[in-house]
Amino acid sequence: MNSKVPALMILLCFAMRAETLFYEKLPGGANDIGIGPNGATWVVARGAAWADSAVYRWNGTTFVPEAGVNGVGITVDSVGLPWLVTATGSVYRRTTTAWQKLPGKGMDIGAGADGSVWLIGWPGAPGEIPTANAGIYRWNGATWAEVGGAARRVAVDPTGVAWIVTGAGDVFRRSGEGWEKLPGRGSDLACGPEGSVWLTGYVAGGLNNRPVYRWNGTAWEGTIGEAYRLAVAPTGLPWVVTSGGDIFQMLRLETPQLAVADPGGVPRRFSVEFSSQALVTYRLHRRADFDAPWTTLSTITGNGQAIRLNDDSVTAGSGFYRLEVTPP
Repeated sequence: MNSKVPALMILLCFAMRAETLFYEKLPGGANDIGIGPNGATWVVARGAAWADSAVYRWNGTTFVPEAGVNGVGITVDSVGLPWLVTATGSVYRRTTTAWQKLPGKGMDIGAGADGSVWLIGWPGAPGEIPTANAGIYRWNGATWAEVGGAARRVAVDPTGVAWIVTGAGDVFRRSGEGWEKLPGRGSDLACGPEGSVWLTGYVAGGLNNRPVYRWNGTAWEGTIGEAYRLAVAPTGLPWVVTSGGDIFQMLRLETPQLAVADPGGVPRRFSVEFSSQALVTYRLHRRADFDAPWTTLSTITGNGQAIRLNDDSVTAGSGFYRLEVTPP
């Protein structure tokens, strides 16, 4: 077999047969999270159940406090600014300079990439964690206009259509002037600016983690992990908050194709360069021919920067190469 293998570079370029998703843990803790279509990410800090906590903003590295109003639920609007509901139902929105108190009371709030904002009203004295349904409202620029129906949680897709879950876990989306019932049951919903819709499954009770699902157009498909709250980034993948307050972002494993940076030369040299993902492990393997075992040439952990892996051996360029990519 060896005599039939020409002494030249053969590249093995792999396409992912199935989507590979994984989570990266972020610093800090939260009770709720919101992400705008521009990527602006805000959280209500970790605290007691249904008690107001401070608001923090993600700066790309960590969450930094934003003084002003504390709350229990948060969403982020089309320009990247948060809207907040408090433990007693008060509603606030952030302007570029300050927090502005709005009329009405609510227990959950959702904003769409089109600029629309929807509110689940106030069920009365809710106790520790309200599970009762309340009326559904849409912001008209001056006040909350009731649209009919009742729910517990709300999210808004990029076309301004509201998706809701009830206290019993039933899932609906707005259709004309009514509500279309969808399959499955859930506890929390989030819509991405690119059109994806995500759901945490239904578990009765308070602070419980639930399986994470994604809408495929007709049904909810299971993905990975469990969460209590979630919001969707511009990538179409969610950031989640667990029942213990931990914050994770879901990432898609990207497999770079092998490419020759400087083929030939004296001596021959194999080199592959790619943008790495943080905490992902990359291993470059080589074998002399189809019958030979794979030999690991190098292993490196990604840091979000460009990585170059080389083979400078005397046999470089005369065999087959494979790049193995493993999530954390």
